[in-house]
Amino acid sequence: MKSTWLAPSLVELARDKGTIGEILRRMRLPDWLLREADRRAEQNHAAKHKRQESGRLPWPDPWQFLLEIPGISEEAKKVFRAAQSQLAAMRHVCGMATGRGTLNCDWYDVAVKALARGDKRAYDYAAAKLGNALAQYDPVLRAVREHGQNDPEFLASLEQWQKKRRAQLVHDCKRKEWEQIKPLPKWSEIRGRFPIETMLVESWVRFGVDGAPGLMFWRNEPLTKLLLAFRQRNRNDFCERGREFIKKVRQRLHLVPVETKAHFIWEVSINRLSDGTWELKTLQRDGSCVSCGIVTLRPPAFPETVS
Repeated sequence: MKSTWLAPSLVELARDKGTIGEILRRMRLPDWLLREADRRAEQNHAAKHKRQESGRLPWPDPWQFLLEIPGISEEAKKVFRAAQSQLAAMRHVCGMATGRGTLNCDWYDVAVKALARGDKRAYDYAAAKLGNALAQYDPVLRAVREHGQNDPEFLASLEQWQKKRRAQLVHDCKRKEWEQIKPLPKWSEIRGRFPIETMLVESWVRFGVDGAPGLMFWRNEPLTKLLLAFRQRNRNDFCERGREFIKKVRQRLHLVPVETKAHFIWEVSINRLSDGTWELKTLQRDGSCVSCGIVTLRPPAFPETVS
């Protein structure tokens, strides 16, 4: 399985210095089983792509394989489900960047649910939102046209929809939106537009390079302190938005923490150093130290563009 900073292979994670690596090693899962989980994830992802299914996860998902192993403890399953939620959250952020949805909703999901319950009005509204958002991107238009090459009726329907959309944009004095066909956004652009959301997603399973626990192990209070510090924002700047704001962002991205009450990381001490790195100390509820070291956030190894 190809590894990225966001979605590393299980074989790689088992060697990680952080909490997720310790958990995988403690389970004593053999290397061949981890490799098989990675292989199955890649295989299933490729099969979905070949069938042109619109999968809900942007990368291969090896966590599902571990969740289905007989005899896996409930504690381990909590960790695997939390890690798995990172993939869906990543897709959500990409949808926000392309206009496919907002923090509060994904128009694709809205359309699917409306279709399932037979609500044509809600389906048409969501489908129009989805189509108008994605129609401005060249890779999407090319893929749609290729899909319809052997379907004249589909292409005719597409042409009719495009004419209707162009007329609406001209009516709304937005002719330039029709004329400007854009490439899909780069991850660096998405980071700039959604700094809190992307940092949550990037660091959910593992954080930094020195073994600090991933954010899925953190309580909301230290998580808020960390995110605002790294964004160089004072908690007071957010007024009442502080902890509740970060909590709502996490919830709306559907990021699942490992625990809801007995969080592994209860508090954090953060000190920014003159060279731009951070001295980070994470603590349990009884005050005992979990990790302590210098953290440097490295650039994410994401594809140039995302969908």
